[in-house]
Amino acid sequence: MKKLIIYSVLGMMSFSFASCDSLIKNILGSDDEDEPEQIDNPTGNTSTKVDPTVYFPFNGDYNDLSGNDYYGYGSPEPSFTNGVTGGTKALSFTKTGKEAFIVPYGLIDTKSMTVCLWAKNISQGNIFYVTSSNKGDGGEEMMTFTYRDGHLKYVVSRYANHYTFDSTGNFTHTSIDNDEWHHLALVSDYNTLNYATVTTSLYIDGKLMDTITEKINPFTEEESGERHYGTGTKFILGGSMVPSMQIAHLRVYDYRMLSADEIRKLYETKK
Repeated sequence: MKKLIIYSVLGMMSFSFASCDSLIKNILGSDDEDEPEQIDNPTGNTSTKVDPTVYFPFNGDYNDLSGNDYYGYGSPEPSFTNGVTGGTKALSFTKTGKEAFIVPYGLIDTKSMTVCLWAKNISQGNIFYVTSSNKGDGGEEMMTFTYRDGHLKYVVSRYANHYTFDSTGNFTHTSIDNDEWHHLALVSDYNTLNYATVTTSLYIDGKLMDTITEKINPFTEEESGERHYGTGTKFILGGSMVPSMQIAHLRVYDYRMLSADEIRKLYETKK
């Protein structure tokens, strides 16, 4: 009988404590509600930045819709043409006009990044490149994304761009020579997956096409006059070696490598 009474009292106390705890949570709010949402980061990046550093839709103007207030300008001015979807616009470049869209910041001059854009009717030439104030081991072009002989190519370092460009591997990918809009995405890192290398993956229309590994001297990154990261001065779309092409929805993700699923969703939204 005594045991029954004790158990009953303990049960009432437990119920009372639980009720008090529930009451306190209702008044103050649950701790769970204050916990930040966890961001799925399948690439293993430590950064939780999801939004792009810059986003230029080129829908009839040069406005950056990222919210970071970057700006760009035309020199010479590209013209506007029909965009990816009805009622939208895109930039139009011509090989003879040598038009350029210039952002006065390096933008992709970081050790991990993603660049996405929509492109159509690309002929041979530089799609975009980054210039540097340092020219100790070559010219000022330190990172280039080009289209030559039916292949896209991304080359890092001034030395590689000016002395070993032709021997640097091309991406293997489906043809984009069909008068259609294609979504292109570059996902690149330096010295993370493999020591002393730049590893870059190319996606076309939401699908992984190829991954290229390029050697780069890691010791030059410690020398301010020689390094290839942290010295970019301008991001140039088009320029002196511009191909004829139409470009829309330029996004740059500084310090962030997008996952395959994120790239596929950008393609599917047609933005």
